[in-house]
Amino acid sequence: MAELNAISDLQAVDFAVGGIIVGAYDGLRDDKPEVFRRFLDRPAKKKIFRAENEAPPSLIRRIAQHRLGNLYEHR
Repeated sequence: MAELNAISDLQAVDFAVGGIIVGAYDGLRDDKPEVFRRFLDRPAKKKIFRAENEAPPSLIRRIAQHRLGNLYEHR
């Protein structure tokens, strides 16, 4: 069994790529739509997530369902 806080080589790559993606948002101007400005205001840990997904179609379905749920909540 792996140690509780062990990080595999592949996880290290995931974290590094996530850091690069988060860094791509640094310095963007705030003249964007409100929803994007709220995204920019989030802490780095709340911008990019790592998730276990079995297949792309299931991920897309989950995102679509989440988005629909948010649309109904804001009405």
